[in-house]
Amino acid sequence: MNGSVNIICSGDAIHLPAVAMEEVNLSLHGANRFLERDIPLEAVEGVRHLLPLLNEKPLTFRYKGVLVVARLVNGSPRIITAWKVPPSA
Repeated sequence: MNGSVNIICSGDAIHLPAVAMEEVNLSLHGANRFLERDIPLEAVEGVRHLLPLLNEKPLTFRYKGVLVVARLVNGSPRIITAWKVPPSA
């Protein structure tokens, strides 16, 4: 399969236990990039939940109203881009 894989997750349909919402650890560089790029927190949550599906190919998915493109780089997840998507009518 070529290109990215699309997965659509409805945030309203997902009810996660409190254990799944633990803190996200970022390196200092990662934390600075997170703030500089104004990445929605929902993007990080989505990447954490889909971590087993990530590989070297970019994965495009929607999580809680945020469209995210992420992949693995040297075994670590990397968010390529993320932006809030307006609700569909």
